[in-house]
Amino acid sequence: MACCGKCGYAYYGKTIRQLGAGRQMKDFVYYRCSGSDSYRFGGERICSNSQVQGVFSEDDSVARSFQSSREP
Repeated sequence: MACCGKCGYAYYGKTIRQLGAGRQMKDFVYYRCSGSDSYRFGGERICSNSQVQGVFSEDDSVARSFQSSREP
């Protein structure tokens, strides 16, 4: 587990799908510090670290594992 160097809370991954060039859907991966989510702390962020864009790879072992677990 990756932890924030500023506040010590865990980072988590978040995938966002948006319309990209050529009107095709594209996935973007971001890693966020859970301390930067205001809804977790009564409406106020306790960490000012910004999210970091990750790299989305369809060949990722986690994605392959998830996909194979969904197959009958």
